[in-house]
Amino acid sequence: MISEKLKQALSHVEQSDEERLKHREALLEHYNGLLETLESGSSTAEGVRQIIKLITTQVTELKNEQS
Repeated sequence: MISEKLKQALSHVEQSDEERLKHREALLEHYNGLLETLESGSSTAEGVRQIIKLITTQVTELKNEQS
């Protein structure tokens, strides 16, 4: 019984880690896209706003994970 509960808990932790990794990879791709937009010189102000929003979101998520 305890073994089964441990397996379930481990599975949940692994699943959570995979979800966080996928989410961070998606954020990284988005961030790289924003950087490319800035480097191309088009829509610079909007690109900066999106980067600031993205960074703010990441910081908030990291704070929530730590608490």
